[in-house]
Amino acid sequence: MGFFKSIFLVNGDKDKKQESNPVNGNITSKGLLKKLSDVFVDYIDKESVGQRMIYPMAFNVLMHRTDYNSRKETLHLVLPEVVGNFYHIIKQKSREYPNYKPAAMYWFFQFSPTLVDSLPLDNGDVLEIKPGNPAIAASLMFQDDSNGGSDNVSVENNVSVSVSCLNSNVFATANINIETLVGVDMVSEGVFRFKFDNKLIDDATKITKDPPADNAVSGFATLKYQKDGKTYCYTMRDVQILISGSSELNEKRSIFKVESDRVAPGHVVVRYLAPENKFQIAANGPVRLNGNSMRVTTSGDLEWRDLANRSRIFINDALTIHFEKLI
Repeated sequence: MGFFKSIFLVNGDKDKKQESNPVNGNITSKGLLKKLSDVFVDYIDKESVGQRMIYPMAFNVLMHRTDYNSRKETLHLVLPEVVGNFYHIIKQKSREYPNYKPAAMYWFFQFSPTLVDSLPLDNGDVLEIKPGNPAIAASLMFQDDSNGGSDNVSVENNVSVSVSCLNSNVFATANINIETLVGVDMVSEGVFRFKFDNKLIDDATKITKDPPADNAVSGFATLKYQKDGKTYCYTMRDVQILISGSSELNEKRSIFKVESDRVAPGHVVVRYLAPENKFQIAANGPVRLNGNSMRVTTSGDLEWRDLANRSRIFINDALTIHFEKLI
């Protein structure tokens, strides 16, 4: 998710007993439901103000690989129960905070098995990820409407994030370096999206995962980069796109305009080949793909290279774009 924020609240309640999850065992469906709900309530209690209820709509769950393997086939059954419970909580909390307008149109969940067992925090502590002990990062989702009118670029700001470890009995605040998390090698398969129901119907049998639309709407891939504490996310909705810098004059859906004057107009070209179901990339300027320099097209036809899922595109030593396919 390069997707976490710079401030993590590692929280728990030393007066509460951890339920539904043995410390040395894998997480259960009940434990996952309870913990996501606990994080949701905790976020509301900490962030809401006046009549405004503020609650997270994006949840990134880092799981030990054994946890992920034991839960991945039931996540689609558990999450409607989770969303239904969120609606129930919102209705209860609306007595105190009647303005509960959502920050986004969708609930977003991403479950990722980590290939590491711990993440270092800036204060010297370690965020441990063991069987039965995933880390849950909850955050608001923001849509930035100032990106040249493009509806396929979003900006995620550094807002408050709550991270809870299941066996934590200590409440503490610690800084964590974004780059540390960006470098964590994670498999991002368990992604789920549910459209927000303004009627707050909490019957889980009526809550269904948002169905994928055609690729022109839902997208072929996402490209993300970070700058000045923000994560910029572009959804590739055309079979061929350009990655251009701030000097790019054109404003089109097929152009991913990044905030850098060291990236030239049309610096990188990415395309999707439907018959072969693969992506390719070509460079019109200095580019390193996954650490390897690409040959720059000087004249004639573009020189294409296959673009693997979760590749890193380093453009002119200025910024790194993380590529992830959606199909």
